[in-house]
Amino acid sequence: RSNMSAPVPRRPGSSPRSFSAPRSSRAVRVLALGVGDKAPAFSAKDQNGKTVSLSSLQLPIIGKAVVLAFYPSDGSPGCTKEMGAFRDAIAEFKKAGAVVVGVSKGTVESKKEFATDLDLPFTLINDENDEIRTAYGVKAELFGALPGRETFVIAKDGTIVARYSDAFGFDKHVLKSLEALEPATVMA
Repeated sequence: RSNMSAPVPRRPGSSPRSFSAPRSSRAVRVLALGVGDKAPAFSAKDQNGKTVSLSSLQLPIIGKAVVLAFYPSDGSPGCTKEMGAFRDAIAEFKKAGAVVVGVSKGTVESKKEFATDLDLPFTLINDENDEIRTAYGVKAELFGALPGRETFVIAKDGTIVARYSDAFGFDKHVLKSLEALEPATVMA
């Protein structure tokens, strides 16, 4: 499954689309974030135990575009390929004025080990209770057996400029993110 969201005309200040999905005997509200929506705020520990938030990455004047890459788990073969591809393209992301942040469930220790093993030059954050994944509407793959693999490109002003989902196109997340970081796309 491959999907790159196209820009959708929206009213200024409009809220993200939402829908209710049945779960057990109650309805759960799930955000369907897309291009033009404001990225949800988050705060979580990175591989060094330091708290990282979206707002800390997007400070006024010196803030950066953020590539938020959700991956299923530390150390799995697909995630190793995907995070390795982001590592190998880090100079291109820096040139585009963006920071890369990997997000998955696990522990601070598993993030540290994964980052060290792959020599990752970017932050991995621990989404301990899947709160960030839920806030961004990242759905599970393979009938719920595998946490989803999605990448969001967030402009300096906090607006989502791209959302890409592909469970098995590991390298494509890097390519689609770099395409979305074209100057005309992320200037806010």
